[in-house]
Amino acid sequence: MINEKGLYGTIKLNGESVFVHNLSQDKEKYLKFLNGLKSGKITNFDQTTLTRLRKLYYGFYSAIIYLYYEPTDFNNIGNKVELLTHALEDKKFQIVHGSVDSTRNIKFFMYGVQHLDYNSWIEVEEGTTTWVYDLFSLLKFEKSLYYELEHPTVSKIIPGDAVLNHPGRDNEDFSTFHDGFVELLFKQMPMMEKNMDKHPFKDILAPELTRFKTDINYEDLKLRINEENKKFISK
Repeated sequence: MINEKGLYGTIKLNGESVFVHNLSQDKEKYLKFLNGLKSGKITNFDQTTLTRLRKLYYGFYSAIIYLYYEPTDFNNIGNKVELLTHALEDKKFQIVHGSVDSTRNIKFFMYGVQHLDYNSWIEVEEGTTTWVYDLFSLLKFEKSLYYELEHPTVSKIIPGDAVLNHPGRDNEDFSTFHDGFVELLFKQMPMMEKNMDKHPFKDILAPELTRFKTDINYEDLKLRINEENKKFISK
């Protein structure tokens, strides 16, 4: 978790993700990664996907905040996969579970973050190219380059049709903001804003925090909840 001093652990990060820092320790891989960025074979999630995520919510966060703020670990990767499929549901995709170099080799405790024993990614056909939306790095890779960098061992593939037609898919509404646990948001938001300059995805998150607060009328909501709590206590 991001905090005032960066990530807990012996490896201190400032504006760099665990994925990128670990990759940078392998010169050959890191050069491939940098070349991928320059050539456009590695990018952030595209603007269409990000725009769709802005219209989705998970718990008391927008989908973008949920995906990007906390590092992906074994506790949240399944939720992140599910959420992302809602932004990709008009595309031909498949969910892939398996181990990759990152999950096999990274000593997560060195970074002070929860471990990730396996990875999940979504492979999406876009024109003539298959792209990997990776839930650990939170980057989008041309598939062939992703497989060169991460050497996946695939354990399970779930076709997109099976995901979209799953009987429980519509049980939860991600299109509506729910304020049931919003007091936790009031505690988290100041810390998020304070630590934003050190976050590896600050370019995506900083404007999203501002937009999200406006979207939910954050200050008015905070005032209303505080007043309701005062009335409850006074009874």
